[in-house]
Amino acid sequence: MTVRLTGDRLHEVSDVVGFRHIDADGPDLFLNGERLVLRGVCRHEFTTAHGYSPPASEVRRELALIKHSGFNYVRLIHSPQSGIVPRIAAELGLLVTEEPGTCWHDLSDPEVAAPALKALRRTVLRDRNCPSVLAWFIYNECEPCVEYAVEAARICREIVPDCRLSFADATGRADDLRAMADAAGLSFYGMNIYDFGPKT
Repeated sequence: MTVRLTGDRLHEVSDVVGFRHIDADGPDLFLNGERLVLRGVCRHEFTTAHGYSPPASEVRRELALIKHSGFNYVRLIHSPQSGIVPRIAAELGLLVTEEPGTCWHDLSDPEVAAPALKALRRTVLRDRNCPSVLAWFIYNECEPCVEYAVEAARICREIVPDCRLSFADATGRADDLRAMADAAGLSFYGMNIYDFGPKT
């Protein structure tokens, strides 16, 4: 879609658009009325050949391989990725989640929380109309913090009122996580469980 505003000067904005409806009923997700089972992988935004700025051709190749392998969901992890990533994912029929790049921090520290919230806000603003976006994660494996979660949810829902919000946890503190998710009205959450075998 291209939008042109005329007047003294011509202003033009183009973007790929699509229409889809995602709904939840208990633990089940539905995409355009059909039950949706997520089969996904995580994607970091770097390659050995291109560092942290892979060209669109490399992004398309990588996402096409993910789609061809039978996946329908990609968690764009640990930092905001290029705006071309969710757009190419939409073209290929992949759903994505995005996150602000806050990993393994104490979110009660304002010096950590402020830039994380800024990055989250900018990512949601940039991709709010992209049909591939399933949800935004407010952080990855940080210390649970009710105040941060409430503010992150407020910021996101100010931009996209009915957005789905989540986080990934590695603390295993289920009671704290439930309290935080309830206070912020988060949609779901992931528990990252690491088992590296017996301790020696």
